[in-house]
Amino acid sequence: MSLLDDLRKQAEERRRRQAREQGTADAGQTHRLEVLRPWMVRIHGWLETFVETLELLDEPRPARFEIPGMGPVEGLEQAHYAFQQGEARGELPPPLHLMFTLSGPGNPSFVLDNPVAAEKQVEELRAAGLHVQGVRRRRNETGREQLQVTLRAEIPVRFTFRVPEHLQYIELLERNFEQPGTRTHVIRPERLNEQLLDDFGRYVLREQGFFLREQVPLEVRQKLRERLERERREKERAEGSGSRRLGKGLRARMRGLFQRQPTLCFEYHGEEHCLHPEDTPWTVGRSPDSELQVVAPHVSRRHFTIHYRDGHFVLEDQSRNGTYIRPYDGRELLIRHDAVGLSGKGFLCPGAPASEDQEHLVHYRIEP
Repeated sequence: MSLLDDLRKQAEERRRRQAREQGTADAGQTHRLEVLRPWMVRIHGWLETFVETLELLDEPRPARFEIPGMGPVEGLEQAHYAFQQGEARGELPPPLHLMFTLSGPGNPSFVLDNPVAAEKQVEELRAAGLHVQGVRRRRNETGREQLQVTLRAEIPVRFTFRVPEHLQYIELLERNFEQPGTRTHVIRPERLNEQLLDDFGRYVLREQGFFLREQVPLEVRQKLRERLERERREKERAEGSGSRRLGKGLRARMRGLFQRQPTLCFEYHGEEHCLHPEDTPWTVGRSPDSELQVVAPHVSRRHFTIHYRDGHFVLEDQSRNGTYIRPYDGRELLIRHDAVGLSGKGFLCPGAPASEDQEHLVHYRIEP
């Protein structure tokens, strides 16, 4: 067989293999669409009935809304509900929109001490759909420059159900409900039931303060308690033995303290990975070449990278969907194409909120 014949044979085999893989992928996609499409129809009917009923009741409801770095907007009520169906995208079901407004008696005003940062925040508020009535520079009693921002107390809120192109789940986009901007909920097929719609309605009406925000599973909480208890005992033993050796080894201990470098430990699916500064950069993603491989549709091939800079471990996101960081003692943070220093302990979840994708939670802790 000539070289050209051999190359043609290899090319034909590759074409057949790609056709088989494409056929398998198309079949899987059709099956997922058959599962999700009926549920979008049910959500459509539920939202229409929900809005019609609320319009008949015509009862404004107290609403809470807080702008990070500025404070709460007081006296808001939510009303004027509407349902709208978006345009279909090929075979995908059309997106479904639930809309209403938060409005109050007056226009809230905030005074910010950092005009440069405040101007950036004002642009973010405008991008979120909030109406900025006025921005005025002023000086306080000490002569320091401030920025006074006045908003219109009429905030547009939107919830959107849609099916992404990968057909893995239904996305629920929550915009300007409790704070400016958009938050994404992931509703997997196994979570679709009538109780979920009931919970969603109660969440919208602020009768319950959560939706798809589950607690950490019992077995994870138990492991966490055991770990914290173990660390507490180790700390007590170290402090007890240290006090006995304080006079004799103080100089050596102080030298060791200032020479010590932190360690970053990850725990994922029962396996632990501990990084020292010399182990970075360290990557997490869907690619098999990643130091920690996380296989999920919402995870990018190279999702985020851990660096060590200026004495701190830094997480740098390089993904499409961002990385969610939830410290034990703080609120969940989403970063996208940005970098943030890690401290303490908590959970990371690439591409989905840590409270909604329990399967791909990554526990982290910084050991000094």
